Amino acid sequence: MKHTFKTIVASCLTVILALVLITAGSFALFTDEAKISNHLVAGNLELQLTRTAHSSKVVDAATGAGTTRAAATESVDFTGVTGENAFGLQDGDLIVPGSELSATFTLKNVGNVRFGYWVELVLTDDAGTVLDPSAYTEDLAKQLKVSFNGQATPVALSTGSIALGSETDLTLVEATQTSAAFTVKVEFEDREDNNDAQDEHVYFDIKVYAIQSTF
Repeated sequence: MKHTFKTIVASCLTVILALVLITAGSFALFTDEAKISNHLVAGNLELQLTRTAHSSKVVDAATGAGTTRAAATESVDFTGVTGENAFGLQDGDLIVPGSELSATFTLKNVGNVRFGYWVELVLTDDAGTVLDPSAYTEDLAKQLKVSFNGQATPVALSTGSIALGSETDLTLVEATQTSAAFTVKVEFEDREDNNDAQDEHVYFDIKVYAIQSTF
């Protein structure tokens, strides 16, 4: 399985110019002049994405035995585009009905502009190209359920795009060292047609979008 994490920062910095009107006056005995210098500084939108916890219930292909791995507290940098496994899976790990994968990420504002963010999990092929869900024919993605922040009704990965928020429904992160966290969980359902998903592969990206949200 391949789970990559992409951070996409979309910033729109607006500089507001203040127009200064200077009126020169004439005086009989004294003259004077005033000079006002303007120093405009553009804000900086910068974020840091860190995995702070993860857990997985998988099968070790070498032994065939089920294993649970967990890190209740960690600090793994996911800022930028990385091939690091979002759930800490190791080579040879397999999922079976009943498997669960969970990861918690913290988004920290290390710039000086407030921003809002949303998260999207998208189904892809092995090259990272986003798939049209209607063209996806394998059964595994239909049996994997995705949830964010413990939502009550998980959504099938085969939906193609599963989001936490949107560009018009942002989670705000205030400027300078403020943080927000989210958790993504994937569960392999135990159901009658599980055999149809044997030996199949699934690929998806988790994308985090951040955009200035100042006014």
